[in-house]
Order: sequence, then structure tokens, then C-alpha cells
Amino acid sequence: MGGAKKTTRITKERLLNAVPGSAGLIGIIAKKAKCSRESVRLKVQEFPELAEAIKIECDTAVDEVENQLFRRAKSGSFNHIRLFLQAKAKDRGYVERKEHSGEITVRITAEEANF
Repeated sequence: MGGAKKTTRITKERLLNAVPGSAGLIGIIAKKAKCSRESVRLKVQEFPELAEAIKIECDTAVDEVENQLFRRAKSGSFNHIRLFLQAKAKDRGYVERKEHSGEITVRITAEEANF
């Protein structure tokens, strides 16, 4: 009378129902659907509509966070202003620049120099 473990089939519908409110995060979807993260990943490959639902959920979450960032930037928070400009105004020169120092040796062959 041993304990054969009962397995529950993970359906596309079950996973789709777990997507709302997950921010598109696989771990949250797995927890809501009561399955493993690997099961979610496999089903995402199997069902394009599940992948699309997760992408839409993730995009919505990013929009919400961007809105919060923008509100904080508008309220005058320097850190939030800087982050917003680095993310959204790169074409205007608001980029974080890293400077490197040291020696670099470059060897170019005649073939590479088109001789």
C-alpha cells in the first residue's frame, strides 16, 4: 500500500490563469499554478499564447514601475530624475559613462589592413 505519488496535469489554462498579477515572473506563475518553474518554462515553449500572455504581463509591470519612477522624478528626487534620464534620454547625452585606463596593444595583420 505504498505511496504512489499522484501527479496533476499542468494545463495551458491553469498556467494562463496564473499569469495575471505575476508581473511576468516565472517563479510567481509556478507558485500560483502549483508547479515547478521548469514546468512553466517547458509549457512556454509548447504554447506560444502562454509566452505572449507572460510578455504582456511583464510589459504591463514595467509600465507601472516606469510610472512610479516618473512620479518620483517629478516630485524632485534627484536619484529618480537621474535614473529616468539615463533610461529615457540617452539620445540627449544622459548616459552613465565608465572610463578605463591602462595599456592596450592592438596587432593588425597586413591582410586585415587590406594591403
